[in-house]
Amino acid sequence: MTNLFSIAALILISGPMVFAAEDQSSKIAKAVARSGLKETDLGIVVLGPDDKEVYVLNPDKRFIPASITKLFTAAAVLHELKPGFEFQTQIVYKANERIGKVLKGSLCLKGGGDPAFVSERMWMLVNDFLRTDITSVEGDLLVDDSFFDQDRIDEGREPGRNDRAYDAPVGALSFNWNSTTVYVRPSHSGDGQARAWVDPENGYVQLVNNAKTGRSTNLQVSRVAGKSQDRIVVDGTIGANESEKHFYKNISDPALYAGHNLVSFLRQRGITVSGQVRRSTCEAFKDVGSTNPSLPMSKLVSDMNKFSNNFVGEMLAKGLAATKTGKQGTMAMGLRIVQDFLQDELDFKKGEYVLANVSGFSRDNSFAPRHFIKLLNWVENDFRIYPEFLQSLPISGTDGTLEKRMNGETKGWVRAKTGLLTGVSSLSGFAGRPKGGVFAFAFMYNGGADGAKVRAFFDKLTEILIK
Repeated sequence: MTNLFSIAALILISGPMVFAAEDQSSKIAKAVARSGLKETDLGIVVLGPDDKEVYVLNPDKRFIPASITKLFTAAAVLHELKPGFEFQTQIVYKANERIGKVLKGSLCLKGGGDPAFVSERMWMLVNDFLRTDITSVEGDLLVDDSFFDQDRIDEGREPGRNDRAYDAPVGALSFNWNSTTVYVRPSHSGDGQARAWVDPENGYVQLVNNAKTGRSTNLQVSRVAGKSQDRIVVDGTIGANESEKHFYKNISDPALYAGHNLVSFLRQRGITVSGQVRRSTCEAFKDVGSTNPSLPMSKLVSDMNKFSNNFVGEMLAKGLAATKTGKQGTMAMGLRIVQDFLQDELDFKKGEYVLANVSGFSRDNSFAPRHFIKLLNWVENDFRIYPEFLQSLPISGTDGTLEKRMNGETKGWVRAKTGLLTGVSSLSGFAGRPKGGVFAFAFMYNGGADGAKVRAFFDKLTEILIK
């Protein structure tokens, strides 16, 4: 009786799960047929809670993945450097050049590859330095970004540069994602010159405001690179009754930008630097004035994935290279370490994929849907990094690049990375069911259909999964 009861119970428990999987497979197939999208342009793999494939379409065909490539980068840096790893940014000096509260020499700002060294972190660095009681620096502010090489733009990026924040250069000493914010408002009187600001104010960015207040808004904001500073030029008009407009622009020299901002922050805390901001190394400076550790790697990976930040992805790759090799971080070495991870840990074979850019900001990357499923399945089975990897992903209808997607029944039930280039849409991650069980999925599309239509189709597929 016991054995018969056990067999009957097993049938009752396992039966509905099988039927549910079959039902979902049928629903996905019908959704594909109704989508109006060419099946040859689609790649779909869905892995069920039992690690069996629920549905596949062109699972081994290679596609341009766009930013879901960051899933590989995230897993590699979490595995190689661990979730609690931190980069370091330091202010160093020579104690023997100090006389009372005056430093008769230079300060040196040493970058350690922190991709999230922003205003808040710089304030912490400056406030720590304040406790040295140095109030005057009668020398220069030196900036050292030798932790990485001097290649600012990864050759794997899409060709054609612009001054938008998403195309910012990288450097071992970077500040505010190597971008600046420009704010424009109409004049108080409703006519004449408009008002404009750069935030934060610093000696590196020179603002040229040619904008006028008028009847309508037609603003043009551009960044012009120079040898020792950049110019932000604001042209056009802003309507007299318009609310504030803001623009995000990258800068051309990360280290000088960080150095000038440090001088400004020090000044606001009563510490003056009489000299210039210039490049050097900190090798001769043995005394540490202050140190600011980065956010832990788990948070940096979240910065990368939640908002699909290409800058953070490239910074992490170079930081990975410098930390693992003990040499100057290069993108070539960062790519090689990520590729070795894919081959050693996930058993990817050389020649079956192409990883040219760690952020996915390239049409040279080439992966199949099953590559992403293999990664997700591997991560899910490594408890050392799975929680941090999962929390780094945008949540449907809640935050990041999924904040305005899947706001219906799927809200909160999907955690996935998005990908978007012209003619490319992708979505890969996990979908949980209210009644239990988690699906791993990879949806990829390369074709000429409207991107909004493709994204809506992918969102529909996740809705099928959670039911």
